[in-house]
Amino acid sequence: MKSQTGAIFTLGRGAIISDSNKQKTNARSSTEAELNGVDDKISKILWSKRFIEHQGFKVKLTVIYQDNTSTIKLAENGKTSSGKRTRHFDIKLFYITDLIDKDEVTVKYCHTDDMIADYNTKPVVGVKFRTFRNQIMNLSIIHPDGQQECVGKNVQGKNDKSHMTKNVSKTES
Repeated sequence: MKSQTGAIFTLGRGAIISDSNKQKTNARSSTEAELNGVDDKISKILWSKRFIEHQGFKVKLTVIYQDNTSTIKLAENGKTSSGKRTRHFDIKLFYITDLIDKDEVTVKYCHTDDMIADYNTKPVVGVKFRTFRNQIMNLSIIHPDGQQECVGKNVQGKNDKSHMTKNVSKTES
């Protein structure tokens, strides 16, 4: 079954690219579908990073947020952590491992409820919809106690404009 991949590229506190498409290959598991999603989007991540660097800005860290812990382990350890269920994965899916080893990107866990890329792949309604929309558009929220706070709790270094993040999520279709 082909999965849907969604990605949100953020720079500072707002989204600069929002992307969603059906994966080109069938996946046998959610872990494989997540690795396919990272592989599909990694070229856009690297192009954006290098474009910003060639404009004279320093990109300190490129973070890929992932909500599948098996995918994170496979991305960090590559084929060496493959087992019986993952040995059929295509070697091209482990390009991310080389990028992690070169310190080009890092992969961090993001809880499924906080994965803003789901905005592109799943029917999101109510409070979750408004929260994700506000994060993507860098809108402020007025809290009941009158305090105003900028959303984007998963983005480290909120005031650091040289920090790029990317969220990848998938859903079966």
